[in-house]
Amino acid sequence: MQENEVEREARLREVASKLFFTLKNEGSPFALYRDVDVPEPIRHDGLTLSEVEDVLNTWKLRGPHGGLKPSVRPCRAARACREQRTSVMSKDPPTVEMISDGEALFVVVNGVKVAKRGRPGTPQANTWVLLGPGWTVLDRNYPEEIEIMFEGVRISLIERPRQDE
Repeated sequence: MQENEVEREARLREVASKLFFTLKNEGSPFALYRDVDVPEPIRHDGLTLSEVEDVLNTWKLRGPHGGLKPSVRPCRAARACREQRTSVMSKDPPTVEMISDGEALFVVVNGVKVAKRGRPGTPQANTWVLLGPGWTVLDRNYPEEIEIMFEGVRISLIERPRQDE
């Protein structure tokens, strides 16, 4: 069953809001705006719904920043961000570990949980759910290797030795 234009527009508005875009209907053409977590505001004007969908899909594929490296990331919890930056940017190498609380698996950097493994059966399954701004956790042949980055800088590569069965 094919979705009609109203349903499609509603779906795209929801996707846009998840990616911090505002979708406006300016008569026939649409406009996409984003001024959150980007170095300068992004604006796409005069788009069809298909073009809106293409722009949003590109941002989804590139990640939450659309492939851009923001110069400054606003923090909702500024104090927590400052503390994380201070602990990660210290002269000593960070302490990075993977821990389990019996229900979930976490990546912990200097005692701070930065990512949680998505639960099976959820949209986040087999991915890392980030728990703070600036963090990136990537599978590199999981579970043998994962890469941890803070604000685009690699701070650790966890390598686990393979265990022969």
